[in-house]
Amino acid sequence: MFQPYKIGGTTVKVHVVNLEMNEIGRAVVVRGLKSQTVEEFKAQVAQKLCLPSNDMRMVLENYHNQLELLSTPGRSLKAEGFGKSNTVYIEFLNEEDACWPFRESRFFEILDRHINTIVITVVLPQEDEVLMEKQCMSASVEVDQRYCNVEDEGGTAARTTQQTQTSNTALSDGYDSDLCDSSSSGCHGTGGDQSEDSSLTDSERTLVGDDISPHNNSPDITADDNAGCSGEERLPKFVPSVEMTDQIKRSMLESCGSTSAAVGAMPVGDDAAFSEEAGGYACGDAAQSQVGAAVAKEEPRRYFRAWPYKDGEDGGRRLRVYVDKRITFASLKKELEPFVGIDSSHFKVFRVYSNNQEFECTKLSDNLVSYAEDTKLLIKLGRALKSGEHRMEVFLLSPNSPEPSKFLLDWIFTQGMTVLQIKKEILHEIRERCGEDIPLNRCRLRKKSSGNPGSVYLDWDRFDTDASMFLSHKVFLEVLPGPEKVLSSSSLVLFVRRWRPSTFTFDPLDEVVLTERTFGALKEALSQLSGLQLDVIEVSKCPGQFPCLVSSLTVHTEMEWHLNAPSLTSWPLYISEDGLVVLYRDRTEPLKELTEEEKQEISSRENVRAPKGVKAVPSPRKERALKIYTGSPPNDTSALSSDTKPSLHSVPIDLD
Repeated sequence: MFQPYKIGGTTVKVHVVNLEMNEIGRAVVVRGLKSQTVEEFKAQVAQKLCLPSNDMRMVLENYHNQLELLSTPGRSLKAEGFGKSNTVYIEFLNEEDACWPFRESRFFEILDRHINTIVITVVLPQEDEVLMEKQCMSASVEVDQRYCNVEDEGGTAARTTQQTQTSNTALSDGYDSDLCDSSSSGCHGTGGDQSEDSSLTDSERTLVGDDISPHNNSPDITADDNAGCSGEERLPKFVPSVEMTDQIKRSMLESCGSTSAAVGAMPVGDDAAFSEEAGGYACGDAAQSQVGAAVAKEEPRRYFRAWPYKDGEDGGRRLRVYVDKRITFASLKKELEPFVGIDSSHFKVFRVYSNNQEFECTKLSDNLVSYAEDTKLLIKLGRALKSGEHRMEVFLLSPNSPEPSKFLLDWIFTQGMTVLQIKKEILHEIRERCGEDIPLNRCRLRKKSSGNPGSVYLDWDRFDTDASMFLSHKVFLEVLPGPEKVLSSSSLVLFVRRWRPSTFTFDPLDEVVLTERTFGALKEALSQLSGLQLDVIEVSKCPGQFPCLVSSLTVHTEMEWHLNAPSLTSWPLYISEDGLVVLYRDRTEPLKELTEEEKQEISSRENVRAPKGVKAVPSPRKERALKIYTGSPPNDTSALSSDTKPSLHSVPIDLD
């Protein structure tokens, strides 16, 4: 029967929930009125779906995934919080479950898991990479055991296998060529924090029939992935119950007999570890925290279900995962162990954003609440961070080198360590791996911000306290020509370079340390460095990214040179940060007159010197003039030749 459309109504998507089969049916749209009572609306839904309304339980999915049982028959839909578009779930078969309080019922359990489940894609490392990592782990353990029982004069050696395995060294394969005789350098992607909506669409939340199967949700999964399974076991048609018995789980896994079989959730009370039976895919207890001595609060078991498959393009290993977004990364890594093939302490999880930037998920207590549907996670092999640890990327800073910034190594440090401790460990690692002995008093660590050297970290500073690095743990290791001159955090450390107009050349970069942030202190430092008189020194702030290369053909005339300035840190110089490059010159030095050949030679030399990473931005293509013919249109021949012989009747209009 046709239902008339009334103004002021509300559109409601109704899902029928079958507790016995763990099914949530597809949505049926019902048009109601906000002035209706709950009892009247239940009767309308029962008539629409041909269901009894006496024992019907109706739950409204409110904002922020809140579930509210509509238990007051006389209240209006508007008073219950109905808006223009709503979603409700109904159940009418299980009288025993209806006797329980709603928050403790099976009905609420299924709905709660349903609205909090998202689908993610996990990229796994290749099997040969995992095998190599296991071999390296075994070799490391064998070497460590040689030192475990060695006794020195004071008793047993302090170095144990456990301490060695938790070593904070992670030297990369790409050492600096000057230190390690290697020209390779490491590359690491960066990423930023993004807030995304994690809500499911109606079609993705409909888990009845074959909707939950990977064949319907992932076009990349082929039928071969579940070749060992048959019938309904290959394509599960239900949301797995958390009360599933071990016998049911084993029968499902043993009947598949394939490593590509789907893995369901286990009972909450199951305390078993990951089983070696059934291909090793029977999941065990929730993941423990990686804190060594700390006792973490036990996390409740969260829903996790995964289907392995092969990527159609590169043949890589992938996982299609249905997971409760409230699961922590510690538990998620534990669930992924049988699929990766290695202990969770030896692989890292990266979130891949739409621009292919990778961001490591290091905080194991974080969850997936902010993650959207089809989020991509990348698994990389390597020692994972423990509680209180941070990973630092160390770059070698060589200001006068053709490549001033080179990736040197990855380093793991513990929160609260001093800069001096980290310097000692890094220098020891360089000495062990490269054979280069760098004096401790002739090197420094300084902040790296967007490729530019920043403030200098003092030896007594502590990382993440005095020397906070936020999420970007990137530092420069700078080898000094002499002992460290920076002894106070209030000092201003600048790079200076002299411009010689008589020869059209620049001197190499030097460093000045100012104890006072004044223009006079800067000129005094430049006078001591160059031997020039104060009244002939002119200063200019060098623009661009470090090392701030400028053209010698334009530097003398196009840059702003200052003989005097009221302030160093404000207008007109704005020199207030460490690592800035300052040019200076002798104002009495004559400017050399260049010939055309010399200008071309300088231009060619500077083009070769320009950074390779800088890309020229092409100018937009100039549009051709539009010609409007006032008479009859020309034939093809005249149209083709109109570029050289314009028609007498054409009026060119330049759109530029």
